[in-house]
Amino acid sequence: MTQKSSSIPQLKILLTGDTFGKTSFLNRFTKDAFDSNVMATIGAYFTSKTILCDDYDVKLEIWDTTGQERVDTLASLY
Repeated sequence: MTQKSSSIPQLKILLTGDTFGKTSFLNRFTKDAFDSNVMATIGAYFTSKTILCDDYDVKLEIWDTTGQERVDTLASLY
């Protein structure tokens, strides 16, 4: 059973950290796909996925950020 309201709660998730793994995790979670030749993220990449949590739909807005030192600057923007 899903919620009756037309307004779906949204959560923003920001993936940060060292290079390697964030984009692959994001693709696996949102698209159920894995690409061993994924390109490095430059700046930030955004995608979303709606999940069912305790009988409620919740929209996840997921941001994949660069693994470089610039992430601190990007994190404050998102």
